[in-house]
Amino acid sequence: MSDYLRFLQEGFATVLEERARHPDGGLSWPRALRSLLTGESADGGDLRSGDRLVDFGCASGYAFRAFDDLDVSYLGIDLNPAYLAVGRAVFAGDPRVYFLEHDLMDTPPPVLAEVGLCSALLETCPGLLPVLAHVAQCVTRMLVIRTHLGPAEEIHLPSPMLLYADGRPQYANQYAVADLVRVLSDLDFAVTLLPDTVSGEQPVVVRDGFKPATVRTATTVLARKRTPV
Repeated sequence: MSDYLRFLQEGFATVLEERARHPDGGLSWPRALRSLLTGESADGGDLRSGDRLVDFGCASGYAFRAFDDLDVSYLGIDLNPAYLAVGRAVFAGDPRVYFLEHDLMDTPPPVLAEVGLCSALLETCPGLLPVLAHVAQCVTRMLVIRTHLGPAEEIHLPSPMLLYADGRPQYANQYAVADLVRVLSDLDFAVTLLPDTVSGEQPVVVRDGFKPATVRTATTVLARKRTPV
């Protein structure tokens, strides 16, 4: 890894530490998903006392701050050991919080949880499969996905700062609505599409590497297991 990329990753790690120490994770989307999952909104109620919440692509685990007053445990899964180290340091001593380094492109992680959380993860993977298939094996009741959707799949290579720790490129993708619904349906999920918990129905502008900015619509996807485990 070049000194420049190391500088970028270290800077982002500092941001992730600040979020992990901030009430509610320092961003609006964890609070919005808490409202959705706990039944504070009309479509929610899927997170219950005693449940385990697994966060795919957790970074420092900052999303847990929006749930840490509830009777739930949390497992954060990420590929970047530097970000996981931040989370382990911040949440040290909290027996409800665990972290696991795992590449979701390779195999399903050896975990089970009632509710899964997946924010922006799919945008950094070169396709819906096999990641969704691996994620689906870990969730027994409900999966919440925040991602960009459009009428067709668009996969873009990113700017140099969007790299995994081993130098592989991440991506900056949108997926076709029909493709995502089909894949989740094949994985035994019933799918509900909602306006994004943060941006609503407003389109957002995303810069894809050195390409011109593209306009996409962020969506919150509720995927409920048809046959709960």
